[in-house]
Amino acid sequence: MALDAATDLDPKLTLDVGGRRFGGWLRVRVDRSIDNACTQFGVIATRSWPGAEEQWWIEPGDRVEVRVNDDLVCTGWIDLISPSYDANRHAIEISGRGLVCDLVDCSYLGPPWQWKNSDPADVIRAIAAQFDIPVAFDLDLGEPFDFTIQQGEAGWEAIERICRLRQVLAYDQPDGSLLITRGSDEVCETPLVQGENILEATGTLDDRERFSLYIVKGQQPGSEDTSPAQAAQSLGEIADPSVRRFRPMLLVQSADTDNGTALDRAKWEMQQRWGKARTATITVAGWLREDGTLWPINRLCDVVDAWLGLDRRLAITGSTLEAGAHGLRTILTLAPPEALTPAPPDADKTPKAKPEGGGGGGGSFWEQVAADRRAGEARRKEAKQ
Repeated sequence: MALDAATDLDPKLTLDVGGRRFGGWLRVRVDRSIDNACTQFGVIATRSWPGAEEQWWIEPGDRVEVRVNDDLVCTGWIDLISPSYDANRHAIEISGRGLVCDLVDCSYLGPPWQWKNSDPADVIRAIAAQFDIPVAFDLDLGEPFDFTIQQGEAGWEAIERICRLRQVLAYDQPDGSLLITRGSDEVCETPLVQGENILEATGTLDDRERFSLYIVKGQQPGSEDTSPAQAAQSLGEIADPSVRRFRPMLLVQSADTDNGTALDRAKWEMQQRWGKARTATITVAGWLREDGTLWPINRLCDVVDAWLGLDRRLAITGSTLEAGAHGLRTILTLAPPEALTPAPPDADKTPKAKPEGGGGGGGSFWEQVAADRRAGEARRKEAKQ
Protein backbone atom coordinates (compact mmCIF):
# COMPACT_ATOMS: atom_id res chain seq x y z
CA MET A 1 0.00 0.00 0.00
CA ALA A 2 1.71 3.18 -1.19
CA LEU A 3 1.70 6.41 0.77
CA ASP A 4 0.25 9.48 -0.90
CA ALA A 5 2.27 12.66 -1.19
CA ALA A 6 1.91 15.18 1.61
CA THR A 7 -0.91 17.72 1.31
CA ASP A 8 -1.60 21.13 2.83
CA LEU A 9 -3.84 19.38 5.38
CA ASP A 10 -1.00 17.23 6.72
CA PRO A 11 0.79 18.21 9.95
CA LYS A 12 3.82 20.42 9.41
CA LEU A 13 7.21 20.21 11.11
CA THR A 14 9.02 23.46 11.85
CA LEU A 15 12.27 24.54 13.47
CA ASP A 16 12.16 27.58 15.73
CA VAL A 17 15.65 29.10 15.84
CA GLY A 18 16.60 32.56 17.05
CA GLY A 19 13.05 33.85 17.00
CA ARG A 20 12.39 32.70 13.42
CA ARG A 21 10.40 29.70 12.22
CA PHE A 22 11.61 27.54 9.33
CA GLY A 23 9.64 24.88 7.45
CA GLY A 24 8.84 23.48 4.02
CA TRP A 25 11.26 20.57 4.20
CA LEU A 26 11.92 18.09 1.41
CA ARG A 27 12.62 15.31 3.90
CA VAL A 28 12.09 14.93 7.66
CA ARG A 29 13.07 12.36 10.27
CA VAL A 30 12.52 12.60 14.05
CA ASP A 31 13.49 9.68 16.33
CA ARG A 32 12.38 9.16 19.94
CA SER A 33 13.06 6.03 21.96
CA ILE A 34 13.10 4.90 25.56
CA ASP A 35 16.46 3.27 24.74
CA ASN A 36 18.08 6.58 23.71
CA ALA A 37 18.88 9.43 26.03
CA CYS A 38 17.76 12.16 23.65
CA THR A 39 15.52 12.83 20.67
CA GLN A 40 17.28 13.08 17.30
CA PHE A 41 16.03 14.99 14.25
CA GLY A 42 17.15 15.67 10.71
CA VAL A 43 15.68 17.74 7.85
CA ILE A 44 16.66 18.52 4.27
CA ALA A 45 15.63 21.72 2.48
CA THR A 46 16.45 23.59 -0.70
CA ARG A 47 19.25 26.14 -0.51
CA SER A 48 16.75 28.99 -0.01
CA TRP A 49 13.86 28.48 2.36
CA PRO A 50 10.70 27.59 0.45
CA GLY A 51 8.48 30.66 0.10
CA ALA A 52 11.20 33.05 1.31
CA GLU A 53 13.73 35.12 -0.60
CA GLU A 54 16.10 35.91 2.28
CA GLN A 55 19.23 33.85 2.89
CA TRP A 56 19.07 31.15 5.57
CA TRP A 57 21.12 31.66 8.72
CA ILE A 58 21.33 28.70 11.08
CA GLU A 59 24.57 27.56 12.70
CA PRO A 60 25.71 24.51 14.66
CA GLY A 61 25.22 25.23 18.34
CA ASP A 62 21.99 27.20 17.87
CA ARG A 63 19.21 26.32 20.28
CA VAL A 64 16.15 24.94 18.50
CA GLU A 65 12.57 23.94 19.21
CA VAL A 66 11.14 21.30 16.88
CA ARG A 67 7.35 21.42 16.50
CA VAL A 68 4.67 19.47 14.69
CA ASN A 69 1.99 22.07 14.10
CA ASP A 70 1.94 23.76 17.52
CA ASP A 71 3.00 20.69 19.52
CA LEU A 72 6.54 20.73 20.88
CA VAL A 73 8.45 17.58 19.89
CA CYS A 74 12.05 18.38 20.86
CA THR A 75 14.04 21.14 22.55
CA GLY A 76 17.71 20.89 21.75
CA TRP A 77 20.70 22.03 19.75
CA ILE A 78 21.65 22.12 16.08
CA ASP A 79 24.53 19.64 15.69
CA LEU A 80 25.27 19.58 11.98
CA ILE A 81 24.72 21.63 8.85
CA SER A 82 25.75 20.12 5.51
CA PRO A 83 25.16 22.03 2.24
CA SER A 84 25.34 20.10 -1.01
CA TYR A 85 24.55 20.45 -4.69
CA ASP A 86 24.46 18.62 -7.99
CA ALA A 87 23.51 19.54 -11.54
CA ASN A 88 19.84 19.81 -10.65
CA ARG A 89 19.56 21.34 -7.19
CA HIS A 90 21.13 22.93 -4.14
CA ALA A 91 20.18 21.51 -0.76
CA ILE A 92 21.07 21.76 2.89
CA GLU A 93 20.83 19.10 5.58
CA ILE A 94 20.30 20.10 9.22
CA SER A 95 20.35 17.72 12.16
CA GLY A 96 20.41 17.95 15.93
CA ARG A 97 19.50 16.38 19.24
CA GLY A 98 17.68 17.15 22.47
CA LEU A 99 19.35 19.08 25.30
CA VAL A 100 20.32 15.84 27.05
CA CYS A 101 22.94 15.27 24.29
CA ASP A 102 25.51 17.18 26.34
CA LEU A 103 25.08 14.69 29.17
CA VAL A 104 25.80 11.92 26.65
CA ASP A 105 28.81 13.52 24.97
CA CYS A 106 30.63 15.28 27.79
CA SER A 107 32.59 14.19 30.82
CA TYR A 108 31.26 15.00 34.24
CA LEU A 109 33.45 17.49 36.10
CA GLY A 110 33.13 17.43 39.86
CA PRO A 111 33.04 18.12 42.66
CA PRO A 112 31.34 16.21 44.03
CA TRP A 113 32.75 12.91 42.81
CA GLN A 114 31.36 10.80 45.63
CA TRP A 115 28.06 10.62 47.46
CA LYS A 116 27.59 8.89 50.81
CA ASN A 117 24.20 7.59 51.96
CA SER A 118 22.48 9.78 49.38
CA ASP A 119 19.11 9.65 47.66
CA PRO A 120 19.70 8.32 44.10
CA ALA A 121 17.40 11.06 42.76
CA ASP A 122 19.61 13.74 44.33
CA VAL A 123 22.69 12.20 42.69
CA ILE A 124 21.02 12.23 39.26
CA ARG A 125 19.91 15.86 39.74
CA ALA A 126 23.45 16.89 40.71
CA ILE A 127 24.95 15.25 37.61
CA ALA A 128 22.37 16.78 35.26
CA ALA A 129 22.72 20.21 36.89
CA GLN A 130 26.19 20.58 35.32
CA PHE A 131 24.36 21.13 32.01
CA ASP A 132 21.29 22.89 33.47
CA ILE A 133 19.06 19.96 32.57
CA PRO A 134 16.02 19.57 34.84
CA VAL A 135 15.07 16.04 35.89
CA ALA A 136 11.57 14.76 36.58
CA PHE A 137 10.80 11.59 38.58
CA ASP A 138 7.46 9.80 38.60
CA LEU A 139 8.63 7.11 41.03
CA ASP A 140 10.72 6.57 44.14
CA LEU A 141 14.26 5.31 43.48
CA GLY A 142 14.49 3.49 46.78
CA GLU A 143 16.98 3.43 49.61
CA PRO A 144 19.95 5.84 49.89
CA PHE A 145 23.26 4.53 48.61
CA ASP A 146 26.94 5.34 48.15
CA PHE A 147 27.97 6.28 44.63
CA THR A 148 31.20 7.31 42.90
CA ILE A 149 31.70 8.81 39.44
CA GLN A 150 34.85 7.69 37.66
CA GLN A 151 37.28 10.31 36.33
CA GLY A 152 36.44 11.02 32.69
CA GLU A 153 33.04 9.29 32.88
CA ALA A 154 30.25 10.95 30.93
CA GLY A 155 27.34 12.24 32.96
CA TRP A 156 24.95 10.01 31.04
CA GLU A 157 27.06 6.90 31.72
CA ALA A 158 26.83 7.60 35.45
CA ILE A 159 23.07 8.15 35.28
CA GLU A 160 22.68 4.93 33.29
CA ARG A 161 24.53 3.02 36.00
CA ILE A 162 22.09 4.32 38.60
CA CYS A 163 19.11 3.47 36.38
CA ARG A 164 20.34 -0.09 35.85
CA LEU A 165 20.92 -0.46 39.59
CA ARG A 166 17.36 0.72 40.38
CA GLN A 167 15.77 -0.88 37.28
CA VAL A 168 14.26 2.26 35.78
CA LEU A 169 14.14 3.98 32.39
CA ALA A 170 15.55 7.39 31.46
CA TYR A 171 14.90 9.44 28.32
CA ASP A 172 14.29 13.07 27.38
CA GLN A 173 11.00 14.94 27.14
CA PRO A 174 9.91 17.45 24.46
CA ASP A 175 10.87 20.38 26.72
CA GLY A 176 14.45 19.07 26.96
CA SER A 177 14.16 17.74 30.52
CA LEU A 178 15.11 14.21 31.55
CA LEU A 179 12.42 11.81 32.75
CA ILE A 180 13.14 8.92 35.13
CA THR A 181 10.30 6.41 34.99
CA ARG A 182 9.24 2.79 34.49
CA GLY A 183 7.21 1.07 31.82
CA SER A 184 3.78 2.68 31.55
CA ASP A 185 0.54 0.71 31.87
CA GLU A 186 -1.39 3.33 29.86
CA VAL A 187 -2.91 1.85 26.69
CA CYS A 188 -3.23 3.61 23.31
CA GLU A 189 -6.84 3.71 22.13
CA THR A 190 -5.71 3.12 18.54
CA PRO A 191 -4.73 -0.55 17.99
CA LEU A 192 -2.38 -1.73 15.24
CA VAL A 193 -4.17 -4.19 12.98
CA GLN A 194 -2.98 -5.95 9.84
CA GLY A 195 -5.14 -5.00 6.86
CA GLU A 196 -6.41 -1.83 8.56
CA ASN A 197 -3.74 0.67 9.59
CA ILE A 198 -0.49 -1.33 9.25
CA LEU A 199 1.35 -0.46 6.02
CA GLU A 200 4.54 -2.42 6.65
CA ALA A 201 5.74 -4.68 9.46
CA THR A 202 8.90 -6.53 10.39
CA GLY A 203 9.45 -8.93 13.27
CA THR A 204 12.87 -9.56 14.79
CA LEU A 205 14.02 -12.50 16.89
CA ASP A 206 17.67 -11.83 17.72
CA ASP A 207 19.46 -13.83 20.42
CA ARG A 208 22.96 -12.41 19.89
CA GLU A 209 22.77 -10.30 23.06
CA ARG A 210 21.08 -12.93 25.24
CA PHE A 211 22.84 -15.25 27.67
CA SER A 212 22.10 -18.45 29.52
CA LEU A 213 23.50 -17.26 32.86
CA TYR A 214 23.69 -13.75 34.32
CA ILE A 215 26.06 -13.22 37.26
CA VAL A 216 26.27 -9.87 39.09
CA LYS A 217 29.05 -9.17 41.58
CA GLY A 218 29.63 -6.17 43.80
CA GLN A 219 30.69 -4.95 47.23
CA GLN A 220 29.01 -3.25 50.15
CA PRO A 221 30.23 -1.42 53.26
CA GLY A 222 30.81 -3.52 56.35
CA SER A 223 28.39 -3.27 59.28
CA GLU A 224 27.34 -5.11 62.40
CA ASP A 225 24.95 -7.19 60.31
CA THR A 226 27.42 -7.85 57.49
CA SER A 227 30.43 -10.12 57.79
CA PRO A 228 33.74 -9.12 56.14
CA ALA A 229 33.27 -11.89 53.59
CA GLN A 230 29.76 -10.68 52.71
CA ALA A 231 30.94 -7.08 52.42
CA ALA A 232 33.86 -8.07 50.19
CA GLN A 233 31.65 -9.75 47.58
CA SER A 234 27.92 -9.75 46.97
CA LEU A 235 26.59 -12.16 44.39
CA GLY A 236 23.38 -12.56 42.42
CA GLU A 237 22.81 -14.93 39.52
CA ILE A 238 19.92 -16.15 37.42
CA ALA A 239 19.65 -18.61 34.53
CA ASP A 240 17.59 -18.10 31.38
CA PRO A 241 16.40 -21.58 30.36
CA SER A 242 15.28 -20.38 26.92
CA VAL A 243 18.95 -19.90 25.91
CA ARG A 244 19.84 -23.52 25.34
CA ARG A 245 23.62 -23.42 25.11
CA PHE A 246 26.18 -22.21 27.64
CA ARG A 247 26.50 -18.41 27.30
CA PRO A 248 27.49 -16.74 30.60
CA MET A 249 27.66 -13.00 31.31
CA LEU A 250 29.44 -11.56 34.36
CA LEU A 251 28.62 -7.99 35.44
CA VAL A 252 30.51 -6.06 38.13
CA GLN A 253 28.62 -3.21 39.79
CA SER A 254 30.58 -0.22 41.02
CA ALA A 255 27.84 1.04 43.36
CA ASP A 256 27.14 -0.52 46.76
CA THR A 257 25.58 -3.93 46.13
CA ASP A 258 24.20 -6.53 48.51
CA ASN A 259 22.99 -9.98 47.50
CA GLY A 260 19.43 -8.75 46.99
CA THR A 261 20.31 -5.86 44.69
CA ALA A 262 22.75 -8.08 42.80
CA LEU A 263 19.96 -10.60 42.13
CA ASP A 264 17.56 -7.82 41.12
CA ARG A 265 20.11 -6.49 38.63
CA ALA A 266 20.64 -9.98 37.19
CA LYS A 267 16.87 -10.41 36.69
CA TRP A 268 16.57 -6.95 35.14
CA GLU A 269 19.44 -7.66 32.75
CA MET A 270 17.91 -10.95 31.66
CA GLN A 271 14.41 -9.63 31.00
CA GLN A 272 15.59 -6.46 29.23
CA ARG A 273 17.76 -8.46 26.87
CA TRP A 274 14.92 -10.92 26.28
CA GLY A 275 12.55 -8.05 25.43
CA LYS A 276 14.98 -6.30 23.09
CA ALA A 277 15.46 -9.58 21.26
CA ARG A 278 11.72 -9.92 20.55
CA THR A 279 10.66 -6.77 18.69
CA ALA A 280 8.33 -5.64 15.93
CA THR A 281 8.72 -2.61 13.67
CA ILE A 282 5.39 -1.37 12.29
CA THR A 283 4.78 1.47 9.82
CA VAL A 284 1.52 3.43 9.70
CA ALA A 285 0.39 6.26 7.44
CA GLY A 286 0.68 9.82 8.70
CA TRP A 287 2.04 11.20 11.95
CA LEU A 288 -1.17 11.46 13.95
CA ARG A 289 -3.45 8.90 15.57
CA GLU A 290 -7.22 8.95 15.22
CA ASP A 291 -7.50 11.44 18.09
CA GLY A 292 -5.16 13.90 16.34
CA THR A 293 -2.15 13.31 18.59
CA LEU A 294 1.30 11.97 17.76
CA TRP A 295 2.10 8.35 18.50
CA PRO A 296 3.70 8.29 21.99
CA ILE A 297 6.55 6.21 23.36
CA ASN A 298 6.39 4.14 26.56
CA ARG A 299 2.74 3.28 26.01
CA LEU A 300 1.00 -0.07 25.53
CA CYS A 301 -0.71 -0.89 22.24
CA ASP A 302 -2.78 -3.86 21.08
CA VAL A 303 -1.23 -5.48 18.00
CA VAL A 304 -3.02 -7.98 15.75
CA ASP A 305 -0.83 -9.19 12.89
CA ALA A 306 -1.22 -12.80 11.77
CA TRP A 307 1.79 -12.67 9.44
CA LEU A 308 4.12 -11.72 12.31
CA GLY A 309 2.34 -14.09 14.68
CA LEU A 310 1.28 -11.25 16.98
CA ASP A 311 -1.99 -11.00 18.84
CA ARG A 312 -1.13 -9.34 22.10
CA ARG A 313 -0.42 -6.07 23.88
CA LEU A 314 3.06 -4.66 23.26
CA ALA A 315 4.93 -1.60 24.50
CA ILE A 316 5.86 1.19 22.08
CA THR A 317 9.57 1.66 22.77
CA GLY A 318 10.38 3.93 19.83
CA SER A 319 8.68 6.26 17.35
CA THR A 320 10.09 7.74 14.12
CA LEU A 321 8.36 10.49 12.14
CA GLU A 322 9.29 10.48 8.47
CA ALA A 323 8.35 12.69 5.52
CA GLY A 324 9.62 12.50 1.96
CA ALA A 325 8.67 11.50 -1.56
CA HIS A 326 6.23 8.89 -0.19
CA GLY A 327 4.43 11.31 2.10
CA LEU A 328 4.18 11.17 5.88
CA ARG A 329 4.49 8.01 7.95
CA THR A 330 5.29 6.87 11.47
CA ILE A 331 7.55 3.91 12.21
CA LEU A 332 6.89 2.30 15.59
CA THR A 333 9.19 -0.08 17.46
CA LEU A 334 7.40 -2.40 19.87
CA ALA A 335 8.58 -4.93 22.45
CA PRO A 336 7.05 -7.12 25.17
CA PRO A 337 6.04 -4.88 28.10
CA GLU A 338 7.47 -7.43 30.56
CA ALA A 339 10.92 -6.21 29.50
CA LEU A 340 10.23 -2.73 30.90
CA THR A 341 9.19 -3.75 34.40
CA PRO A 342 11.40 -4.68 37.35
CA ALA A 343 9.53 -7.94 37.96
CA PRO A 344 10.70 -11.00 35.97
CA PRO A 345 8.54 -11.92 32.96
CA ASP A 346 5.62 -14.19 33.77
CA ALA A 347 6.27 -17.86 33.24
CA ASP A 348 3.60 -18.09 30.53
CA LYS A 349 4.99 -15.10 28.60
CA THR A 350 8.70 -15.90 28.60
CA PRO A 351 9.92 -18.29 25.91
CA LYS A 352 10.91 -21.63 27.42
CA ALA A 353 13.72 -23.92 26.43
CA LYS A 354 12.51 -26.70 24.19
CA PRO A 355 13.10 -30.22 25.51
CA GLU A 356 16.09 -32.03 24.13
CA GLY A 357 15.41 -33.94 20.95
CA GLY A 358 12.82 -31.42 19.71
CA GLY A 359 15.13 -30.13 16.99
CA GLY A 360 15.28 -26.60 15.66
CA GLY A 361 15.28 -23.34 17.59
CA GLY A 362 11.79 -22.00 16.89
CA GLY A 363 9.47 -24.44 18.62
CA SER A 364 9.03 -22.52 21.87
CA PHE A 365 8.52 -19.25 19.99
CA TRP A 366 5.74 -20.64 17.79
CA GLU A 367 4.10 -22.23 20.80
CA GLN A 368 4.00 -18.74 22.31
CA VAL A 369 2.53 -17.36 19.07
CA ALA A 370 -0.29 -19.88 19.27
CA ALA A 371 -0.93 -19.04 22.92
CA ASP A 372 -1.03 -15.30 22.12
CA ARG A 373 -3.50 -15.92 19.29
CA ARG A 374 -5.83 -17.91 21.54
CA ALA A 375 -5.65 -15.23 24.22
CA GLY A 376 -6.36 -12.49 21.66
CA GLU A 377 -9.40 -14.30 20.30
CA ALA A 378 -10.76 -14.79 23.82
CA ARG A 379 -10.14 -11.11 24.66
CA ARG A 380 -12.04 -9.87 21.60
CA LYS A 381 -14.90 -12.32 22.20
CA GLU A 382 -15.22 -11.08 25.75
CA ALA A 383 -15.21 -7.45 24.60
CA LYS A 384 -18.16 -8.09 22.25
CA GLN A 385 -20.32 -9.58 25.00
